[in-house]
Parts: sequence; C-alpha cells; structure tokens
Amino acid sequence: MDKEILKNELTDLFLFTFFNDLSNIKKFKSEKPNLFYKSNLFPLDGDDIFDLYYLTKFNEIIWSTDDGWKDDLLPFVRARRNEIKQVLEFWQLESTFYRDSSKFDFSKYWNYFYSENPEIRDHTNWKPNKYFLQKNIKEIDLMLYNRAECFDIKETKNLLKRGANPNIDLYEEDEEGDTILARIATESADLFTKIIPLFQSFEKKKYKQHFDLKLMFRDILGLAAHEEMYKVLKTTKPNKWMINNQ
Repeated sequence: MDKEILKNELTDLFLFTFFNDLSNIKKFKSEKPNLFYKSNLFPLDGDDIFDLYYLTKFNEIIWSTDDGWKDDLLPFVRARRNEIKQVLEFWQLESTFYRDSSKFDFSKYWNYFYSENPEIRDHTNWKPNKYFLQKNIKEIDLMLYNRAECFDIKETKNLLKRGANPNIDLYEEDEEGDTILARIATESADLFTKIIPLFQSFEKKKYKQHFDLKLMFRDILGLAAHEEMYKVLKTTKPNKWMINNQ
C-alpha cells in the first residue's frame, strides 16, 4: 500500500491512540482488522515509520505521577492515567506484536523534536567540543551533555554511573548558565504547555476540531523524551568503584 494512503487510513487510529480512546481503538480493530495490524507501520517523513503503540507509552510517561501538578489539575491527570492503564491492557491482550518499551530509541527520531543528531559527537550545544575542553570542562561531563542532548539514554546512564556531572555549567564564565539538567527541564516545561491544552480541548470538543498530526507527534514524542531523560539525569546513581578507578 502506498505510504500516503496508509497514513490517511491510519489517521483515525493515530488520534484514537494519542487520546487514549479505548472504545474507538477497539471499534477500529473490529471493523478494520487488516489496517489495525499495520499500526506498527505508521508512515512519517521519508522512509521513517512509527509504531502507534508507543503513543500510549508516551502518554504513560507524561501522566505517570501526581508530582509537580497543581492541585486543580490532579483529577484531570488521574483520569488520563486511568485511560492509559486500560489502553495498555488492551495492547497487551489484543495485539499480536511484542514490544519491549524499555528499548525504545528516542535518538532514532531526533529530527522530529528538539534534539541533536546522535551521530555528531564532536560538537556539544552547537559548539566544537574543544571549545569547552579549553575551558577546563572535564571530557566525561562534556560527553554527558552531548549524549543527553542527543537523547542517547543508554550511554547517558553509562556516563552517569561513571560519575559524570549533569550540573556542570558550560558557560559559567560568560554568566549565561547552561547545564544539561536545566536544558532538559526547561524544554520539558515548555512542551507541557502545548500538550495539556491539547488534551483539555479534546475533553471538550472530542474530534470536532482540526488536528495537526505532525505537530502532535513532535510534541508528545519530545515531551516523553525530555521527561525520560530528566528522570535518568536525576536518578541514575554513580558507581563508586568506577569513580575511584577512572
């Protein structure tokens, strides 16, 4: 099937999954089973494809906790969390695909959100690494910034366990202030201001509104990536043996 045709055919399922609309996901599967089982082939730009299941996992990341939410938003957040739980149970019971969500590679989709190209290791924060090394930034801390801004979660964890510091300010001498932890937190907060109104609007208008699927995908992907990276940067503990033997 032509990819544009397939994309159009799967648009409804994209929206149902994005908004955790279980009844319509089930209806889609019942009425269009052949299309449903192409849900792991949703066309993006060029030859890129995406598994719609991960929209549910992104939602799980975004709405996973009560921490940080204003009290008046907590009922809304908890309602989303309950929907997500039911949709995840559906995917696990009804889907023929096995997905290991712990291995989802955000860096593979780097050009769809605010991320750097993971293949470029000699530039950090748009400057050559030697610029920062000359300012006596430790190489391990520089590489942590580089891998985190590329959303290479596996290598970011490895560097943190080796003792890399996520609170190093690359521009301390210039008084600009830029740590990787601050960058991730700032962008995450900004993306929440886009995602929350989208779900609030859906609660009121449902599907009787215009949706920009490309923008929606970028925002939910980016927010999930930033939230996951922030969690890694805040919670990964250094390995004392590796620190003492560097």
